[in-house]
Amino acid sequence: YAEVDVKANKQSVRALQISNGTINNRIQLAYNGNDFTPAVVSGGVVQASFTVPFVAGLNKIAIAYANNDVVAYQNGVLVGTNTSASIPPCNQIEIGSSIGTSAFLNDRIRAAALYTTRLTDAQLAELTRL
Repeated sequence: YAEVDVKANKQSVRALQISNGTINNRIQLAYNGNDFTPAVVSGGVVQASFTVPFVAGLNKIAIAYANNDVVAYQNGVLVGTNTSASIPPCNQIEIGSSIGTSAFLNDRIRAAALYTTRLTDAQLAELTRL
């Protein structure tokens, strides 16, 4: 989960990402040009990816994941679901940056959280509601 106050479109930056230190295994809440893109990548293969138009200003974004159960929410609204995703091994957290690049999210990250259990869809809707 991340609460981000974004002022301008971004090029391939992560608000929040967990990974194993490579781009081949990651779960991300990212901005890519004109889109917000929560995604799961395992073994270099995109398992789940959701594209939502960029919204300037405050955004509450979350991706919930378990094997074959990935959902993403933005501002209280379900923006994507996937029922066939494998979850990658992850052991590090990046906040406001992208792996192996100098790209940084130069806007305000007001909150970030990693939950140890998958929240329910109702909890995600409430958590991300503006």
